[in-house]
Amino acid sequence: MKRVLLGAAAAAVLLSGLSAAQAQTTITRETTTTPGSQVQLSPTVRTKMRAYVVQHRHPSVTIQDRVVIGTVLPPGGQFYVFEGIEGVGPYRYAYVNDAPVLVDPGSRRVIEVFE
Repeated sequence: MKRVLLGAAAAAVLLSGLSAAQAQTTITRETTTTPGSQVQLSPTVRTKMRAYVVQHRHPSVTIQDRVVIGTVLPPGGQFYVFEGIEGVGPYRYAYVNDAPVLVDPGSRRVIEVFE
């Protein structure tokens, strides 16, 4: 009976360790994608994108926080396509607190704030 209890206790400790490891992996994965450093766009594409957002202004969404890289936009926010610009990938743009931002539509995260 003692062996069964010890085995069950060891299994519980092992499983709790796996849960902690899985949670840690999720956190690590999220923090590595948040800064936007993995966005690979050429300087020419970035220049075209900046010009595009200035020429194609849309209504702005207002949020209480300051808009920075990694900000998750609210579900009601609208994202817009860069029409006619090659090399943009899956990214979209939006206006948040009157600032144009580059957005990953899958995660709704701001990956660049256009200056």
